[in-house]
Parts: sequence; structure tokens; C-alpha cells
Amino acid sequence: TLDGLASGGAPGVRMNGASACWVVGNTIQNIGTRAANSGDGFYVYGASHDNYILQNTITACGHSVGTISYLTAGEGTSDDNVIAYNTITNTWAGGFILNGKANRTIVECNAISDSATNDGGYDPGTESGIQVQGTDNIVRYNRIWGCDEQGISLQAYSFGGYMQPCTGNHVYQNTIYGCGAMPLHLVGHGTGDPDTYLANNIIENNLAWANHTKGASEAGGQYSSVYYMVWAYTDNAGLVWNAGTIGGNIIRNNLLARVASTEGYLLIARAAGDGGADGTGDTDADV
Repeated sequence: TLDGLASGGAPGVRMNGASACWVVGNTIQNIGTRAANSGDGFYVYGASHDNYILQNTITACGHSVGTISYLTAGEGTSDDNVIAYNTITNTWAGGFILNGKANRTIVECNAISDSATNDGGYDPGTESGIQVQGTDNIVRYNRIWGCDEQGISLQAYSFGGYMQPCTGNHVYQNTIYGCGAMPLHLVGHGTGDPDTYLANNIIENNLAWANHTKGASEAGGQYSSVYYMVWAYTDNAGLVWNAGTIGGNIIRNNLLARVASTEGYLLIARAAGDGGADGTGDTDADV
């Protein structure tokens, strides 16, 4: 058991340049602080490859239960790591984070609940069950429920001098329910061309119901008085996908249960600017 590592936001398990390591069957809890948005159950970086993080119970971490990330823009990617069969309840902040140096990660068969639902009034860096940047990662067979905001969020944005791609990721056969906002979320932030940095992801065959529990706000997944269950958008009106496309991203065959007539399925939108919002919503299609 790793308990109470609050000093300096140190992670419970740090893996720097590590290869073929196994982190199995541990209890990791009370890591970092909510006030500082610091402390991860595990932190993998520095070109760490082929590691397995399995069957752990992780709770009460100030930043995330586990992150694959980087400290410098120039460091190598961390490839072919596996995060599976973990039990996660992190009411302090977010669940798993795959940052822009995560490559070919498999995140599967995890039970993830209640992310950021008791954040102490602070503002966690993520409030999702799983946040995905990076390339060619697979997120599948996870059960996610009761999170403060999104179930699974795919994002592209700049951090630490590095424009993080979110490309070629495959999100499928996850179950998401009772979350505060939309269950599935695809967004480009800031300065990167979305046709380069938010492209060719596949979101398919996921199951979701009874989300949007935060109520009538954008944070609750509402747009123009409709709660959309899948959002795909960029928040910089000067950087949008090419006309008629969404960057090769595919959203298909998801089973999304409507519990009210004010729920729609898919929102493709651009933030307000140079003439206002440009969005289309579909309340009837299978997506």
C-alpha cells in the first residue's frame, strides 16, 4: 500500500525511462493535494516502454490516478504500455490521462467511478474518467460512471512547449453512465491545426445512458437547449477542420440511450467568432 505521499506532488509510482516493469495488485491512495492539483497514482514518462499497470486500487489523488506524459517537449514517446483491470475511485480529480507522448497504449477493462466529484472547491486539471491525447492508443472495455464531467475525452492542445497530437486513437466498447456531462468528447484547443493534430480517431460501439447530471450548462453537455451525448468541435474559430470534413475522425455505431426529448446524439460545432457559432446538431441519427 502506498498511502499519503503529499510532499511536492510526488506520484505514488514514478517510471522514467522504464521498460518491461510490472505494477500489480497495489493500493495507492492519498497522493498529492487537491488544492495544488498535484499528485498522480502513477506517472510514466521519459520514453518508458512495455510496462504493465494491472489490478491496482487507486483512490484520492490530487491530479490523476495515473498519467503517461512528459517533462520536456523534446523527450521521446512512451510506447506500448498497458493499463488494465484497475479499480479507480478518485473523487479528488481525474481518472487516467494519456498525454501527447503516449503512443500505442492499451487502456482496457478498468472500473472508473466518481472522478472529481469531491474536489474541495478547487479546479482539477481534468474531471473525466479517461482523457486521451497522443497517438494510436486503444481505449476499450472500460466501465465509467458517476464522473463530474465527461466519461472519455479526446483532446489536442499545447502544453509545456509541445503541441500534443490526438491522432489515430481507437475508443470502443466502453460503457459510460451517470456522468455530469457528455459521455464522449472530441475537442481541439488553442493553436494546433485540427486537420493535423485532431484527426483520424475512431469512436465506435460504445454504450452510454443517463449522463448530463450537471444540468443546463455547457459543463453539463448542453448546447442551444439540447443535451448532446457526443461532442466534436474546436474552440478556436480561426482553426477549424477543412470544409465538409471533421479531420478523418469517425464516430459510428454507438448505442446512446435518450432519456428525454431534450437529448440529442451528435454535436459538431465551432466556438463563436468571425461571424458566430457554426454548428450542426443531430437529434435522430445513430452515431
